[in-house]
Amino acid sequence: MTVPTRKTRLFTRREVDRGDFIDKLAQRWVVERAAVTMYQEAIARLRVNQLLQKVIPELERFMAQEKLHADMLEQLLGELGRGDVHGEHATPAVNLAASTMAAILESIRAPRATARSIMEAILMAERVDAGGWELLTELAKEGGLDEDYLRSFRAAEREEREHEHVVRTHLMRLEHEMLLHERYPVATSR
Repeated sequence: MTVPTRKTRLFTRREVDRGDFIDKLAQRWVVERAAVTMYQEAIARLRVNQLLQKVIPELERFMAQEKLHADMLEQLLGELGRGDVHGEHATPAVNLAASTMAAILESIRAPRATARSIMEAILMAERVDAGGWELLTELAKEGGLDEDYLRSFRAAEREEREHEHVVRTHLMRLEHEMLLHERYPVATSR
């Protein structure tokens, strides 16, 4: 993911409603910050599961990427005049994102959470995250957002799609091994 530089003009189109765009950025920022916490909690809980030992390094990499996404969004929000994201008044969209991620975190932290339920929660979060980046990237493109940021948004969207795919693959393997008592078929390379 590229790290954009500070620009004096972020949009090529003048009619972009900066307030609405800032709200979308804040919504993504909330999800990204919560995703970092989600991965910290999930990794701590999943380390003890023998079937998921191979996924831990990937989850750690995903957590680092989520942190980079949050940092990039915070930088852009600062450039748009929202220097203290933490102190901003929450809008309905931001509240929805926060509530969604809080519910996912609660399910991961639950004392009775299983490896399967934790992986399912991560998959849900990644689906929310990937969809959010898809929407934000399209809006940024239509609004004529600075090309450096747009490139970063596209990279974040690709990374989120990868997270979703990898988590889904590991969850399917886990489900096959636990629910169906069989090995999950792995595609062989030719």
